[in-house]
Amino acid sequence: KKPRQETSGEPKKEQAATAVAPKVATLLPATHSDGASVGNPSGGYLSQTENLEPVFDRKKRLMPKASDLSFYNWETQTSTSNPSPNFQVIADNEAGLLFKNKRDRKIINVDPRARPGDNSTRTEIQTSEYMQ
Repeated sequence: KKPRQETSGEPKKEQAATAVAPKVATLLPATHSDGASVGNPSGGYLSQTENLEPVFDRKKRLMPKASDLSFYNWETQTSTSNPSPNFQVIADNEAGLLFKNKRDRKIINVDPRARPGDNSTRTEIQTSEYMQ
């Protein structure tokens, strides 16, 4: 039997060339309903494709739009869905709204009562600034 080779410290050139950083794709739910902003109450899911630093710095609100991954206007009862570079929308399913990651082809269930799916985690952030 060949002994296992353990490595530590600086990787060799060959190892560094083959190391691949993991790709993370993020789905963000967004709900808008305060009367201070223009527009009807709406909700949706956004695929993280834009810089969210202004949102986290509280300089910009996260607002769902009809061009997002998934959008629903509660007043007009209209919905839209659009694929993103990371996700495909699966809307015609008994399980409800699902998203398929285009990289690993795993299905993500956004129903808070269901498991999110293989290799997926759901993290709830407690805040009074957004509805949950």
